[in-house]
Amino acid sequence: MYSLPFLIFLFSSSQVIYLLDRMLLSDPADSINVPERVEYAIQNQNKGKAFLGINFLLVLITVFYLNIEVLLFFGFLTFLTGIYLFFLRVLPVSEVIRALAKPVLLGIVWGLIITASVFLFYIPEKLDSIPMDLVIYASLLFFLNGWYFDKRDARGDRKSGKPNIQNFISESIHRWVIFLVPSFILILNFYFYNFSIIQYLSFYFLILSVLPHHSKFFSYQFSYNVLIDLPILLIPAIDLMITMSRSFL
Repeated sequence: MYSLPFLIFLFSSSQVIYLLDRMLLSDPADSINVPERVEYAIQNQNKGKAFLGINFLLVLITVFYLNIEVLLFFGFLTFLTGIYLFFLRVLPVSEVIRALAKPVLLGIVWGLIITASVFLFYIPEKLDSIPMDLVIYASLLFFLNGWYFDKRDARGDRKSGKPNIQNFISESIHRWVIFLVPSFILILNFYFYNFSIIQYLSFYFLILSVLPHHSKFFSYQFSYNVLIDLPILLIPAIDLMITMSRSFL
């Protein structure tokens, strides 16, 4: 009953967030970190605004077809994001904590979205049955994703004054984190539960951690957008939608 409106809502709300960030909101750091994206956004600003309007309208329409569990779930994620965007920035905490909060929040929010969306799509009345170990695995993988991209954005964020954990740590600490996180997931997954796609992704990122982020064979942007971002965004969603739907229906 809620399947199609939920999928549209999930896609369009994500598009609204990213379009606001990438097409309309000016960030000086992006001109250094992702100059190609900034140039594309400038050249296609009218298209971006039109696409933003369409997706915002779809969000307004589909929200009336969603049940209370879905609305509460996304309201909770919005609350978590609001903590970072508003409260954490004004609280008297160190810049290191502000910077570290970014990949941590990204991991929690996207880990919850990936895992909970399967239940919200198929069996929303059993939202409390989500296996927490799977939420932890997914959150750690998305934390790793955010950690990598903070490395990519370190130079621009430093020049623009944005908090970035990579500007507070050494290269060796960065390397240890990208090695230890997938190792930790592999060990837990091996001894407790066997989620195959989590195991494959963790092993993939473990291998990736000992390789250079870019080389003569791969461009800088290709390494981050394809080797790092694409597997962690697409493969878990596809596998979870297939395997968990078979298990719980």
